[in-house]
Amino acid sequence: MNGGFETGDFKGWDADATCKVRPHSVKEQSYEPAHAGKYSARIGTENVKGSLSQTITIPEKSKAFVSFWYRVEKGSSLAFYLRETDGASIQNWAFREESAWTPFNYEIGPQYGGKSIVLVFEGKGFSEWKTEPVWVLTDQGWILLYEQVKHSYWPYVDDVSVIHEIAVYDVIVKISGLPSSLSTRTFIDGQDEHAIRGEDSKTFRFTLGEHHEFTVEDYVYESEEVRYVCKSNVATTSSDTTITFDYIPQYRLTIESTYGKAEGSGWFDKDYTARFSVSPVTIPIEGFLGTLGAKYVFKGWVGELTVSSPSGETKMDFPKRVTAVWEADYSNVYMLLGGLVAAIAGVSSFIVFRRKTKPQKVAREVKPKMEIKVLDKDSGKLARLEVQPNHTLGSLVETVVTGLKLPQDFQYTLKLEQREFAEEEFSMTLESAGIKAGDLLELISKSKETPEKIEEFKHCFNCGEKLPSDAEYCSRCGEKQE
Repeated sequence: MNGGFETGDFKGWDADATCKVRPHSVKEQSYEPAHAGKYSARIGTENVKGSLSQTITIPEKSKAFVSFWYRVEKGSSLAFYLRETDGASIQNWAFREESAWTPFNYEIGPQYGGKSIVLVFEGKGFSEWKTEPVWVLTDQGWILLYEQVKHSYWPYVDDVSVIHEIAVYDVIVKISGLPSSLSTRTFIDGQDEHAIRGEDSKTFRFTLGEHHEFTVEDYVYESEEVRYVCKSNVATTSSDTTITFDYIPQYRLTIESTYGKAEGSGWFDKDYTARFSVSPVTIPIEGFLGTLGAKYVFKGWVGELTVSSPSGETKMDFPKRVTAVWEADYSNVYMLLGGLVAAIAGVSSFIVFRRKTKPQKVAREVKPKMEIKVLDKDSGKLARLEVQPNHTLGSLVETVVTGLKLPQDFQYTLKLEQREFAEEEFSMTLESAGIKAGDLLELISKSKETPEKIEEFKHCFNCGEKLPSDAEYCSRCGEKQE
């Protein structure tokens, strides 16, 4: 730096030929003393502006304090410039005449940290002639004469100093575990500052001495069934640091059941073992059939996994949906009705016997009942029925829809493997339709179609004109219509 010029020259400076390093005195000639030490810098001549400069570099994240002492004698001029290395001006000052040494101080902000700055002094001297009395010794003795004396005045600079000081600190915020297609909001002291994408980072700079709190969103949703959670989403700092917010994936488990109380739905960390259940496992059917003992029986779980027990567990390695399957059980109803039929048959036999009617042999083949199953895929309900082979398709549909309490505003049909029965076939018996014991049929629902309105009309008996069916007079011939 050589800010005090105590080397006796301009070492470390760029000085043109007009600049001089001046001592206190030369050959017993008196000079104005330097501010401190033995030397100071004089800039410029009487007629030419001089320039003295030095380039300094401010460390990263630092500010700089520039100071010096100056003296501007009568009529002279001095200016100080702060410039970037490309010549762009940062700041400049022009100083007034100051016969005494005067201090100057300026702070260069941290925005110039890591950059080079040029300090430039420009100055010019001033001179004037004055008539001054001079005593001269002659043969006649001392006599007083007047002569023109040149007086010169200069701008001086001394003790130039640049002191660096750390002024700011950097905080790097990194987001880990979040896909690059997603981003999370970053909050600094509660203020929304920036969105940072997954696996990316952002650097924030603050004034040294400040204390700041960083927060990111707790949850970032990828879909209704996949999200990412940051379980430690708050951090504070007042110095250089890197803060990493870690996100982990969570998957949604959905437990569905038409009956009973299903438990276990919720969000779970990836690979967590989630548990689910339903209770109770039997539910009475509402209405008259329920009073006869009809009930829904839990048969198992279907969906992303198949479980037969009321409770189960699953590893959450992706979103899952599990649905309870219930089967309508009418066995108690059949037993009750069977007993009632047997009782009625016994009474009938007794009456016939009492009449002593000659028995007649009736050759009628009674076919045994068969058990079939009907599954309503929309609700997941399964009906198990014991039916006669001569039971019609239409009556079977009606029995299932009523027993499972399905909506009445749909049209229903049955499907056996690849064959879907049309409504015109509902009069067929199960036997003629090819349905056998143990078969599983699907119940298919369709929206009822609104019948197309048929336009009714008639013709005039007199002229044959086409008329609405409720017209009293013909619009063509005017005859009244019967």
